[in-house]
Amino acid sequence: MDYSKLYEAEKDKKQCYQMLLETMQTLSSTNEDSDKSIFENLYDTMEILSNFHRRTSKVLLQSLIELSKLRNQMREIQSEMDSVISRKVSPSSSRRPSTSSVSQPISMDELPSSNSTVHNNRRFSRDMVNGENVRLLTQARPKSPYTREFQYVAPASILSTPPPDRTLMSPVTPQHIPLALINPASSGIGVLYKNDAVRKVTKTKNSKASVVVYQQELHVTSRHALTQKKKVEKISARNILHISRSKNSKHQVKIVTSQDGSRIKEVFLNFSSQETRERFYEASFASKLSHVPDILKSRSLRIFTGTWNVGEAVPPESLRSWLDGEDTYDLYAIAVQECEYPVEASRSCEEDWFDRIQKSLGSAYVRIAGTSLLSIRLCIFILRQHCFKISNIEIFTVATGIANVIGNKGGIAISFQMFETKFCFIGSHLAAHQKNLMARNKDYRHIIKGIPYSTTFSGGLFDIEHSFHYLFWFGDLNYRIDLTREEVLRQVLSPEPNWELLEAHDQLLQQRRKQKAFVNYQEGPLRFPPTYRYNRGDRTYNDPKLRVPSWCDRILWKTLPGCYLQSIYYESCDDITTSDHSPVRGLFAVEVEFPNHVHEEITTMMINISELRCRLKNKTKTTPTADDRDNYDSKLSVMVEFHANFLVRACVTVPSGHIEGEMIYHSWADESIPSIVPFTTNEAFLSRQHLFINIKNTRGMIVAQGVIALKGLFTGVAMAEVETSLYSGGRKAGSLSAKLSMQSSPRVTIPSSISPPIHSSDTSSCSSQSWNADDELSSSI
Repeated sequence: MDYSKLYEAEKDKKQCYQMLLETMQTLSSTNEDSDKSIFENLYDTMEILSNFHRRTSKVLLQSLIELSKLRNQMREIQSEMDSVISRKVSPSSSRRPSTSSVSQPISMDELPSSNSTVHNNRRFSRDMVNGENVRLLTQARPKSPYTREFQYVAPASILSTPPPDRTLMSPVTPQHIPLALINPASSGIGVLYKNDAVRKVTKTKNSKASVVVYQQELHVTSRHALTQKKKVEKISARNILHISRSKNSKHQVKIVTSQDGSRIKEVFLNFSSQETRERFYEASFASKLSHVPDILKSRSLRIFTGTWNVGEAVPPESLRSWLDGEDTYDLYAIAVQECEYPVEASRSCEEDWFDRIQKSLGSAYVRIAGTSLLSIRLCIFILRQHCFKISNIEIFTVATGIANVIGNKGGIAISFQMFETKFCFIGSHLAAHQKNLMARNKDYRHIIKGIPYSTTFSGGLFDIEHSFHYLFWFGDLNYRIDLTREEVLRQVLSPEPNWELLEAHDQLLQQRRKQKAFVNYQEGPLRFPPTYRYNRGDRTYNDPKLRVPSWCDRILWKTLPGCYLQSIYYESCDDITTSDHSPVRGLFAVEVEFPNHVHEEITTMMINISELRCRLKNKTKTTPTADDRDNYDSKLSVMVEFHANFLVRACVTVPSGHIEGEMIYHSWADESIPSIVPFTTNEAFLSRQHLFINIKNTRGMIVAQGVIALKGLFTGVAMAEVETSLYSGGRKAGSLSAKLSMQSSPRVTIPSSISPPIHSSDTSSCSSQSWNADDELSSSI
């Protein structure tokens, strides 16, 4: 080891510290004429010092920022004092400090237009320090005109991971900004919401609290259970990272906050009802919007989906050619099959595969979920700034291999929520071989039935195909082309392939048209060569087993009625040749739904349903005689349940039904159908909502399910006619039709402060002494 170089480095290090100390002392005491030399010397010192001790450089830079701010304030005070003295000496002359004479502090808002700039043969780079872009901007006196931009190059290792994004939401267009965020009843102080709640202190201890949401702050006032000492916690809207509803309680909400970007704190609040919780939820969101208006730009989200059968071969180190690494997308969903290849003894194949994707995407992305079912793998990566917008992540696996136990075939589902929009991604590997068409359909239905009803997204009432705004199903579905190998090759290798001919004989498209599998799903046009079966190492179809080339690897999607989705491209990637399959990718643009905005509610809205008709398939396949008709009708009678996010409880009809041949017809009198009363009257919000329908028999078993969009009710028509298909276990089971109308009436004023019920388990932590939360809040404002 060369100790002489080490000694010289340590000597230079001490000299740098001494230079920096002298420079900062000079900065706090010198006059303004020496700005140029001070900052040049300071920049050189810190640039050298950053190579020795990065942590110290970071601390010194923060100290420099504070010094600069303090120095600027002292100059402003001195200028005001000079102005006052001048006016006393000569009232006719009014001295004002020149704007050019005031040295500007370090700016966190103005950013250079490019990633790097060159000034006076010196290159200055932008980097991140505490998540902020730092620019040192100095301006000299007019007698020595000089302007120069200084930027400190922060070492990349100062921050091991980029700071979390403090933006609560994706940008939205300006027309979605609520016009009246302030409640007219509380004008003057800008109160968006006021109510009592129960705050969760520990797992077994709660305390009574009062919550007030202002336009820029959230105040939580509570008393200690024993000492009755008042405590007011003020949470700035800037520090709110995420607001989410509880999975287990309809009355609870969770607030995730951070003061400095590193320390995360969770606040749990329980309200008296679902309605009061929803109003707090929307008020908190509106408070964030009003505090950070610059983020209101776009609600669009770009989603990349990819599927690949790895073929149990070692994949290339970089996957950027498949993952379209030259562009930036908000979310990546990657599904692979037969992903089992040799790796180091200390690692698993799953870890190696997830690491390869992470390296290909870069540090800007974070894996929020990932799991495996034997060699089937599914993972979700998202931009780092979207992390705190995600909640309620759930993962399910369903095996469809031998005896529906072995996981060589099956599916993986990952679901989550981004604000009010629910996503689900299913990666699957279905039964192989040309002849096993019915087995593939059976695998599809088994996966739907095998994934349990989500208690988080549908309250445990609806299957996976009726619980999410956007459902993506992709993988090696193994559907083949029912043509001879020679005919398929002739079309594929032709200069102008007849893709329509191949699509007409594609098994998956045929089964969808017959409503045997993937009913109501959509897929982009197949305008790329069949992705199976290639020779490994090239993209030729010289298969020794003479298999028919087919589109085995597919990407399908399904949305709730009225949800926006645009398919940007759907293609294969032939650059990766290690497997006998080619990877497939698809890019989609979707819209993210935000919470209801605070608005003045002057009416109660009521949705009336009339002419409700339902038609279901008669699974018994028999027509009863006249004597047995009453008995059959009573057994096959059904009731309709209407569920929605804006309802406190479901609306249920009375049983009805009678048999006509192969179909069971149901109808209800208008007066027997309950009206739907949402707890919000924001028409813009309700027009984007859905009614979820459960058809149940008299024994309480679910017979069929469906969804109705409310968009047609807010188009200016007096009566909206709706019709939707009903499904059961992935198959079409019937249809439902109705007419919807909207009625408004004067709203009954609800008291602003409603005490929530204290459960028996909570009484030990709450004092029996009463106190007025409004008085406490008014005294703390």
